[in-house]
Formats: sequence, C-alpha cells, structure tokens
Amino acid sequence: MAQSGLKNRAMSENHLTQSDAELTELKKETKIEESYEILGPIGAGGMGSVVKARHRLLGQLVAIKRIAETKTTDDNAIRRFVNEAKAASRLKHENLVSVRDFGIDDEGIPYAIMDYCEGRPLSTLIERGETRDHARTIAIAIEITKGLQHAHKLGVVHRDIKPSNIIVRTNNDIGEDKAVIVDFGLAKIEDPTGQKITQTGEVYGSPFYIAPEQAIGLPTDARTDLYSLGCVIFECITGAPPFVGDNAMQTAMKHMNSEPPKLSTASPNKLPDGLELIVSTCLQKDAADRYQTADDLLQALEAVQKGEKLKAPTRPKQKPSLFKSKLFWLLNATLFIILCFTFFSSSVNKSVETISGGGGGGFADSLPISQFAKEAVNEDMGASFLLFNQKQYMKSAVKLTSSTDILKKEAKSIEEKMNAATSESERKQLHYNLQIVEWIIYENVAHIGKCFLFAKQYREAIPYLEESTEYFHKEVQRGRQFAPSVTESYQDYIAALEGAGEKAKAQDIRWKFDYDKNSARK
Repeated sequence: MAQSGLKNRAMSENHLTQSDAELTELKKETKIEESYEILGPIGAGGMGSVVKARHRLLGQLVAIKRIAETKTTDDNAIRRFVNEAKAASRLKHENLVSVRDFGIDDEGIPYAIMDYCEGRPLSTLIERGETRDHARTIAIAIEITKGLQHAHKLGVVHRDIKPSNIIVRTNNDIGEDKAVIVDFGLAKIEDPTGQKITQTGEVYGSPFYIAPEQAIGLPTDARTDLYSLGCVIFECITGAPPFVGDNAMQTAMKHMNSEPPKLSTASPNKLPDGLELIVSTCLQKDAADRYQTADDLLQALEAVQKGEKLKAPTRPKQKPSLFKSKLFWLLNATLFIILCFTFFSSSVNKSVETISGGGGGGFADSLPISQFAKEAVNEDMGASFLLFNQKQYMKSAVKLTSSTDILKKEAKSIEEKMNAATSESERKQLHYNLQIVEWIIYENVAHIGKCFLFAKQYREAIPYLEESTEYFHKEVQRGRQFAPSVTESYQDYIAALEGAGEKAKAQDIRWKFDYDKNSARK
C-alpha cells in the first residue's frame, strides 16, 4: 500500500484525534532494516506481527511490532495501534513493556519499536502446571501488581490482563521470576484534553478475564484490572479460569451472575492463609467491594508472602452499586446476547513471547446486519444504556425504539433474501440470521416496556411487554431455550398489569409464565 494513501486516511480528522495524527507524524523510517537486523519472528495474529531484532549500531535487542497490512485501512485498528504506542511510551517500569519509537515504514505500514521481553507467556507456565506452587504464583502476582501500580498512577488502565499478555523470565541462578505486562492495545489512557478512542458502550477484553462492568460497556478504572488479575491468580493455582461457559456468552454471564468457585476447593494443594481472601476480593462483582487500588492489593499479597494474617478490606462509602440495582438485571440479558458475539474478534497467539494486538467492538458489531445498521444500533443502544442509568427512562425508550426500528428493517431485508434464496444451505443460514435479529428486536421491545414500567406509566408499558412475551412464548413452545430475558419480560408484564389494576389478567400471565417455564427446553 502506498504511504501517501495510508497517511491521508490516518490523518483524517474523522478517524484520528489531532494528538494521534501528531504521533503518526512523529517519525518515518525509510527502511527498518537499515537500523535493525531482523533476527526472526516472535508471534503473529489478526492485528499484526512481531519480530525480534537487534540495533545494528548499539547491539540492543528489541521487538518490532507492525500492524497487519490488511488493517491499514481499518480506522479502529490504526487507532488501537497508536493507542498502544502512546500508552506504553508513558510507562518506564521493569514490569511493563515500553515503546522506544513509533513511525511508518517505507511501505506505509505503522510500526512500533518495543522492549524485547525474553521469557515465556504465563499461559505456557499454567499449561505446564508450573504455577500450581502457590509461592511462585504469589511472587508472580506481586510482580504484575507492581507493574499495574505504576501504570495506574500514570493514568493507564490495561483492560486486557490475561496470562498470554504476561511474559515471565526466570533467573535460573537465583530461581526468581520477573513478570512483564505486554500488549497495551486496549489500554484506557486518562487524557486532559478529554479525547478518547473508545465509544460509549464498546466492549473490550477477553471473556475468561473480563470484569462485569467492562463486559457491558460501563466506565472502567484500576479496579477493572484487579478483577482480571484475580482471574489470572485463580487460573495459576487451579489450572483453569474461575468462569468457563460453553461459549463466550455463557462465560460472560457467569462473570455477571455466578459466584466463583472457592479457591481452596478448586486448588489441588493446600493454600496459605489469606490467598483465598485476596482472590475472592478481586473477583467481587461490584468494583466497590474489590481492592480499590493496586497499592491495596500489593500490600495484601506481600503480607501473605510473609505469612502475616489478613483483614477483610473495608468497603468505601458510596452510592448504591449498579450491580445490586434493578438496572443491572434489566440490561443483563439483552446486552450479553448482543455483546458476547464480539468477544472473540481477535485471535490469541500463544507463541513464546507473543506481543500481539487486541480488538473489540460495539453492541451490534457481530450481528448479521449492514454496517450502517451496526453503527446506528451501537450508538442508540449505548446512549439508551446511559440514559436509563441516569433515570431518564423516556429518553432511553426513544433511543431503544430507534435501534429497534432499524433492526426491524434489517430483519425484513434478511427475510426477503431468504425467500429469494436458491440453495437450501443459503436459506438455512439466512433463517438463522433472521432468528438472531428477531430475538434482539423483541429483547429491545421488552426493554422499551421496562422504561415505561420504571416511569410508572403502566398502561403505556403493557402493549410493549405483551408483544415481547407473545414472541417469547411462541419461541419457547418451538423449543427455544428459556433465557433470563424471557423471565424478565414475563415479570415486567405482570408488574405492569398489576400497576394498571388488571389483576385478573396478571394472574393469567403468571400461569402462562409457569407453563412456559415448566415446558421449556433446559
């Protein structure tokens, strides 16, 4: 690809902030090979590749990361690559990878010159059972926490802490591990200008390690990384993450709804006093119940390492948590069904010393609809979520209605294509796509009714909830799984009928709900 073409695209005000554009202008090498001797590949993934290299004059080893050529026209990919360079360049700490240089090569492809992290991914150590020794896991966790401590104090939240993003180097002479956190492609950076590359409602992270607030697009902070680290510690000790579902959606729902198994029960070895308390605190659903800073977690880990007794952390006084409110249960079902399609958008390369880029997306990015519809639905649902959180229920309903209308048009288009399909395989695929979109439509319809219900406009809520429960009833009778959203819709419909004084009909719907629940495929 021509350098001018990439430059013009990347420099557009519609794609990058001005500060990103300035960073893109920072340096242009004629050829990386003129300054560095390429020694061999480190890893590769969907977002790009990383090679090991040596500076020809200074002899220093580095890792050179280049965005994949197929991503050079992908605005989000470019933003994330630049974001990683900006985040890592702020950080100078022995437990964090840092960026030495950034630019565009003579082929027009962005690259970053990074510290070379010699060692093995923590994921490899876990697979080989080398972290079952709790003393080693605690030592590695302390190293990771020190890195997060430094990053958080400089306003950087990693948001993708997982074993494959932690490189461990063992000093065989003294038997100590040095852990380095890599891959800041999804990092959140505090910016005094107010500029940000993420949109409201976007979801990032890996499903086995993602914090509840991160999964549904709520604001993230240092405590988000501490939740992910809790998942990592649990996996180091037991060999498996605390939450594992049959697919990404089920895994995400477990993070939201299920209590993690006890570390002492899942561990094959006896644990030191305090380690279970540390992991349990990190894995609290409500961020206010976790350690509030990496300083707090570090202090706890070092105390356990020394054999000291721990006290349970005190919850700070603040407003009631979202995760203990009705809002959480309202959005739980719909958001997860939509969002969890996006979690595996980027591949994880498990090669030794991988430093690969990440990816993410909005509510509708993986739905089988047009790109225009995806962007519109992402915007409307993200806005609706925030408006509901602010108790602006009618405005939230308007945004949900907008996204629902768009999805109905997409459903009609899919149905037309399905009727015109010439092959059975194509027809089946389109029918499957239609089922996905229709289910989301009626999830939205149910939540529009919920908005009226919360606003105590019971009569207005009834037709929406009646429409959604009728759809869910038909789907359940056809053998559809009895999802949590079905329960929500029925319960809201009953509440709206009772609020409107229609107690006899509310009882009829209650019987219908019980019938559907008992006859549904589990």
